[in-house]
Amino acid sequence: MTSQNFSFFARFLPSRAIAFFGALAVLATLALGGCGYHLRGVTSLDPVYQAVYVQGMSTSDPVYQQLQRLFLNTNSTLVTDPSKASATLVIDRNTVEQRVAVVTPQATVQQYELYQRITYHIELAD
Repeated sequence: MTSQNFSFFARFLPSRAIAFFGALAVLATLALGGCGYHLRGVTSLDPVYQAVYVQGMSTSDPVYQQLQRLFLNTNSTLVTDPSKASATLVIDRNTVEQRVAVVTPQATVQQYELYQRITYHIELAD
């Protein structure tokens, strides 16, 4: 490439690059908007689930705390008083299993896999 060709690109490339990337950003926005993509926002649950009471799980349980965080992104709340609940999430079983995942050549356990299984049902207020 000669110095003459390089000076041509150096002079016109910045303005063309800005125009190119600007057009690319507009096209990407239109394409994503056209396919139905949108940022995650507040999710509305059915009005029946506006106030949910969790039965069979302590409020200090990590799963309960995760449920609280998930409910922050909805228009629903977890309540601690069952009389104020429009629905009750009843935890039937909450089991944690530990399985051996990796064993060394000396036959000692190096890693475990933990599995948690929760069985539940929902009761609506009458």
